[in-house]
Amino acid sequence: MSNISNELNVRIVLLPPMTVASYHCIGDDPEEQVFGVMTDFAQKIRLYEIKPDARMFGFNRPNPGVLEDGTHGYEVWVTVPEDMKLPEPLVKKHYDGGRLYAVLSIRFPEFQLWGDLINWVNNSEQYETDYTEEELAGQIGGFEEELNWAYGTLNGWPEETSGQIDIMVPIKKR
Repeated sequence: MSNISNELNVRIVLLPPMTVASYHCIGDDPEEQVFGVMTDFAQKIRLYEIKPDARMFGFNRPNPGVLEDGTHGYEVWVTVPEDMKLPEPLVKKHYDGGRLYAVLSIRFPEFQLWGDLINWVNNSEQYETDYTEEELAGQIGGFEEELNWAYGTLNGWPEETSGQIDIMVPIKKR
């Protein structure tokens, strides 16, 4: 990991392979629905005690504006032990890892900074976006990782310390 932009404090991160519990929803307020299901799951099984390094990633699937009816979808991944059995409606997936991301830490709800991060990548002399075909078609958006999510769901964060999110754009060297 390196910090290569002082102005935006952009970091370059290589994500490792991960086994995740996934939940996906399309409709009104899909973020609210998927986070509710994942939070209940993490609290019931006390995920932080089982996997203290658990991480949570969310992303649009599909992005707003892709579906004709104006709805969009959201999917959440929570890292879990590889051998863990998952209750329905959660689905186990494997993320191969090995992708580079330009990452910017934001405070909720500073999502307008997505545009700044994308502009940073587009103006970079070292990196360019590395979108998959699904990402280019708007079927999948960039990752959002809520930091310390597993600990926070078990123990509760004080209001003033919650809501730190890493937003992530896939990149490759030019």
